[in-house]
Amino acid sequence: MQSVIRIGSRESRLAVKQAEIIKDQIRRCDQTILVEIITMKTTGDKILDRSLESVGGKGLFVKELDQALADGRIDLAVHSLKDMPMEESSEFPILAYSRREDPRDVLIYKSEKKEQGTEEGSILTKTGAVIGTSSKRRMIQIQKLYPNAVFQGIRGNIQTRLSKLNKEEYDAAVLAAAGVKRLNMEAVIGRYFSVDEVIPAAGQGILAVQGRKEFLKDTVWRQYVDDKKSRVQALAERSFIRVLDGGCTSPSAAYAKVKGNELELTGQNPELKGEIRIETEHGVAAYNMHVLSPAPYITRISATYPIKPGDQMTVIGGNFYEVQAVYLSTEQPAKDGTRPVDVQEITNYEVNNKYSQITLTAPANLLEEGYLVVECYTSSAVTEFKKNGPKPVVTAVSSTMPVVGSTVTITGQNFIEVSRVNINGEFDIPVGDITTSNTFDEISFVLPQAPTQSGHISVTAIGGTVESAEIFYPLENVILNYDGIGSHVWGDCSFVVADGSSAPYVSNGTCLGITGTVSASNYWWKQSYSNAQWVNTSIIPGNIPIDDLKLQFECFVKEVFTGPVFQIAMCENFDAALNGYVPVSSFTGKTETGKWMQCSVSLSSVVADATYQDFLNRNSTHIGVYATNPGSSQATIEVYFDNFRIVRK
Repeated sequence: MQSVIRIGSRESRLAVKQAEIIKDQIRRCDQTILVEIITMKTTGDKILDRSLESVGGKGLFVKELDQALADGRIDLAVHSLKDMPMEESSEFPILAYSRREDPRDVLIYKSEKKEQGTEEGSILTKTGAVIGTSSKRRMIQIQKLYPNAVFQGIRGNIQTRLSKLNKEEYDAAVLAAAGVKRLNMEAVIGRYFSVDEVIPAAGQGILAVQGRKEFLKDTVWRQYVDDKKSRVQALAERSFIRVLDGGCTSPSAAYAKVKGNELELTGQNPELKGEIRIETEHGVAAYNMHVLSPAPYITRISATYPIKPGDQMTVIGGNFYEVQAVYLSTEQPAKDGTRPVDVQEITNYEVNNKYSQITLTAPANLLEEGYLVVECYTSSAVTEFKKNGPKPVVTAVSSTMPVVGSTVTITGQNFIEVSRVNINGEFDIPVGDITTSNTFDEISFVLPQAPTQSGHISVTAIGGTVESAEIFYPLENVILNYDGIGSHVWGDCSFVVADGSSAPYVSNGTCLGITGTVSASNYWWKQSYSNAQWVNTSIIPGNIPIDDLKLQFECFVKEVFTGPVFQIAMCENFDAALNGYVPVSSFTGKTETGKWMQCSVSLSSVVADATYQDFLNRNSTHIGVYATNPGSSQATIEVYFDNFRIVRK
């Protein structure tokens, strides 16, 4: 890792504060890294008497910093993502996206009026009230809220704008909440606009860390800076703006919400015309066109089952724009959208303002089962309909071999009135011990005992019974469990049988513990060398490619640590070993602490063979786990491993 990192920043107080946020996050990774902040004035900071639109757009805020990156004067540049051009530079890519601050826009009133206790409604509802903003996006949206107000351009940093607000003929000004909060100036905020009232600029509230492309290889500090949720939101919002041809001066807006595994994107471009125009020296030809909205989709039907005529149902999904019809049928519509001959049309329905739900009333002579269809201008969305409830669906299980006493989470759909969860045909989880989410897409329970045979979890709900696809407790696939399968040979790691009172709290028998304080730059600290018991070819055929297999295991991390990493090696093939590994849950994608989590790595990241039989032909049963600390400071860790297994992807 580079020992000195130079961060470029604009000179404003806010820009420096934002650079300091990133600096602190990098330092959290490694205290020995020296991080310097180098400030400079950009062209966008120098031109304050004209709108961005008239002088070249938001790219004026980054070009000087880009040049500094190219010259090698700085290594990274920190920007408000909303101020960056939509087209990302291949030479200076965005390396990380910070955790998002408040994305909303806010209204700040002239201080004298605020001190007089004047309410915002009386300030801005008067004819001719002046709102300061240079953003077309804000003007168009806020005009709907305050139709009697007029808008006047206002540029500069936050302090400059607040000064202009109080000295010049403004009644209020619009700013981004994120900047105000980062400067600890929340007290000046008079009103927050919800993201539904005023859709934010794409990326608003997110800091972009830009750098030379070689930094893409440095994954150590990036994992402390890059926020996965913000990354998803940023990429979605910026892609949306690019598709709508929304440049830096466009009134386009976009805001993405991440809800579990779902992403809800709201956006607009009021300037997008519904026509194609061809202009020549001889005249203009215009052809009206219909801008197609994204295809609708249905995730589930929310209702009280069994549904009776006159009951209310809610169709949950997205993109319910320009709904043409809602109907029930025993047949699906044809691929070209043609309706079935016999349909039960529903006329009493209402679409919410986010176009994500349709509330309707169940008609008379309600079908027992069939399909519910939402027909929009673009296309149709179809889902199975059952009067007595939809069949449950299992999409994932948090672990295929959880330790006894740990929580098992099952995700899917339609977990409505769950009456039974059965483990491998051996025993049921008491109904009172099962927790179901409000959205019926997740259930959880504590595993009371380990099944004695491989099998599947089955879930019974109001709509029927479904089995998990993955094998639960694949005992035949276990290669090392420190309890009779495989055997420890040497190494100074500890072996623990949990008593429930201290880490790792719960366990299936004995587990491998790697605990203690490791000094800096220690490349040979704790080791565990064991002989494994390879999976029989009757379970995994020899001709299966290594790329189609994964090494799975359970892991317990007591607390997040910085510095130490693990090496996993098999069959004495250290050249192909997995190095620099930090345990991450295969279910959540994060390092979970204080509980057991399932981890998975591709077997091809541990061995170099082409097929499983090639792997077996090595005639070595070695599997090793080794802990090192390449970091520059000592660290204390407490990590446990158990139940290593080779399974199909």
